[in-house]
Amino acid sequence: MLRKMSLLCRIGEKSEDFELDQMRNQFADVKVPLELLDVLDQGKNPQLYTKEVLERTLQKNKEVNGKVETYKKFHAALLKELGEEMPEDTMTYRNIRDILDK
Repeated sequence: MLRKMSLLCRIGEKSEDFELDQMRNQFADVKVPLELLDVLDQGKNPQLYTKEVLERTLQKNKEVNGKVETYKKFHAALLKELGEEMPEDTMTYRNIRDILDK
């Protein structure tokens, strides 16, 4: 909390120096991740932080897409097996699904 207050004080001082107070309302809804502020405090390149976040997001997206694909394959296999074991019920399900998809 103390660190955040110190950071807010420094930002407040800089905003006065750059006359950003006049522009404050334009950026009221902008949210900056605290991790990014830590990167800046450490003197690191913020673009590297952005790159790392995008790479993590891409990896997570691949994982989720893999899970979605697995569920689709499971759904298809389940329908196939149900079609062999309970053809009438499966046909009823498919008809209802087709009607709802329209």
